[in-house]
Amino acid sequence: MKLSESNTMVNLATAFASECQEGAKYQFLQIKAEAEGYENIGKICQEHSTNEMTHARIFYDYITNDGKDCVSNIDISAGYPFKSGTLIQTLKLVSGDELNQATVIYPNFAQIAKDEGFEEIGKKFELIAEVERSHYLTLEQLYAKLEKDCLYNSEKAIQWKCTECGHEDTKKTPWQICPICRAKQGDIKIPLQF
Repeated sequence: MKLSESNTMVNLATAFASECQEGAKYQFLQIKAEAEGYENIGKICQEHSTNEMTHARIFYDYITNDGKDCVSNIDISAGYPFKSGTLIQTLKLVSGDELNQATVIYPNFAQIAKDEGFEEIGKKFELIAEVERSHYLTLEQLYAKLEKDCLYNSEKAIQWKCTECGHEDTKKTPWQICPICRAKQGDIKIPLQF
């Protein structure tokens, strides 16, 4: 079967469009986080945006045969949610999108690709699904910490690190202002568990 005549081609186009939207959403979420003083959450969103745009490029390269082919149009029909709200609300909503990609959409696309004889593309969908799962876990932890107002609190002493100058300290709660570079608490690396 030719890729251009397959369901996999439509799935690649759908995934491309979705990843572009996810990349943009993370850019918007970064702006929201930084405006609220959560620079480190903004950095996480920036990293996720970069990941999503890289995924989009991978799908685009399959569609265009690494830039060798020009595809005039791929007609896709898909729903793309537009979710917004407070930072905490948006983190929760976007985490659900990531979970759906990781557990439903990309595994389904992977199986279709393999059934149509596109093993490499199927494997790529599976690997990208793992990244989306990691995004989901990160967002869920951030959401839970913000919801419980414990982003910068711990029941036990843990290591906190300033992302600006590298200052580290082990305590239950970190500093409000870094004693070395004077960076705000929002620049402290948020400890996450995987």
